[in-house]
Amino acid sequence: MVASTVVQETSRRLPRWRKIASAILLSAYFLCFAWDGLSARWAADDMMNLYGAWKPGPWQLLLSQFRPWHGDYRPMGGVFYEVFFAMFGLNPLPYRVGVLLLLGFNLWLIYRLARLLGCDELRAAVAVILAAYHAGLGCLHYNTDVIYDILCFTFYLGAFLYYASIRRRGRLLGGWESAAFFGLFLGALNAKEMA
Repeated sequence: MVASTVVQETSRRLPRWRKIASAILLSAYFLCFAWDGLSARWAADDMMNLYGAWKPGPWQLLLSQFRPWHGDYRPMGGVFYEVFFAMFGLNPLPYRVGVLLLLGFNLWLIYRLARLLGCDELRAAVAVILAAYHAGLGCLHYNTDVIYDILCFTFYLGAFLYYASIRRRGRLLGGWESAAFFGLFLGALNAKEMA
């Protein structure tokens, strides 16, 4: 309890410019490794994934978000492919930009998780640095077909953070809060089975 209070007090005293500078440096670090992924072309599975999202049609794809028992193939990733295909056709660059934006958002979620667990700014920044790039996960930066994994992480961690932030205030989930939590978790399940 004392350590948590010290961390919170130290965080309040940090000048705002240090937080902004930290965010800029972390973003630059991430982009240094991920920027090259914008020039990536289609992976072998992307055409199959595009067809799988296109075949049922947009209304069926939307309906499949709410019935995970039906056996539709990863409908959340299908929404990603369907929306980008409708807007940009077969140009891979917008898909890559979308993936990069989601990866950047996931880094912010990791930062929020570290802060929620009681880490100070420096330790939260180190968590983001460790997640921003790992040589074994280069496929995240170069392959659009891993969008299922990326979306699963986004929704899963979003659900966890939502739940933990409510529980941290000493409350249980209410009716609408439970619905929002299960909606986020359903998004993770619809992105990939590993959720």
